[in-house]
Amino acid sequence: MGLHTGGAYPRRFGALLAAGLLDWVGFDVKAHPGTYARVTAVRNSAAPAVRSLRLLFDSGVEHRIRTTVDPTLLDERDERRLGAWLAGQGVRAHERQEARPVTRPR
Repeated sequence: MGLHTGGAYPRRFGALLAAGLLDWVGFDVKAHPGTYARVTAVRNSAAPAVRSLRLLFDSGVEHRIRTTVDPTLLDERDERRLGAWLAGQGVRAHERQEARPVTRPR
């Protein structure tokens, strides 16, 4: 079974990994840990995501790491900083996805 997650609930995520229920994980890293709260608008949101990311790496489950970039929240410097941090965590492939603007009905 596959799962797409941002890792907000590491205990739940870890339980799924430990139970062997996941064959593949698409993991959305929102930003560099120092910028996470700005992107998520949730104080201290980086810690659970970082913990979940480590659980994923330690599990050996196949995964894809990606970031959906909203240019109003992350600039090129932020993206470079995130890329360097991810590389330091052992991420070899990181996909960037452009956020689509929200369109509201008139």
